[in-house]
Amino acid sequence: PGRFIGAAHANPLGGAPALRELARCKHELGFPGVVITSETNGLYLDAAEFEPFWAECARLGLFVFVHPALKLNQTQQFDGYDMARSVGREFSLVMATIRLINTGVFDR
Repeated sequence: PGRFIGAAHANPLGGAPALRELARCKHELGFPGVVITSETNGLYLDAAEFEPFWAECARLGLFVFVHPALKLNQTQQFDGYDMARSVGREFSLVMATIRLINTGVFDR
């Protein structure tokens, strides 16, 4: 007790039902944050489709933990030597961070 916290898992592209789930997890379960992946459905986290998710997280005061995507949008550069799993996921995290900074998501 007091050492672990829960975090919501909600589809950032899930529309109104997913946004309601974020609010439920915050208010009913006391979760202070949400976990998403660094790439989703062929989109990067700075895509316009994610804006309702980012706005709701900001409104609710949730932290967002970005986990490396298990399925990368672009994999050709990681073909062979198990590079998609060994370095591709970390590359995905770096790219997600740069895209979020450069598009001003953290400033909104």
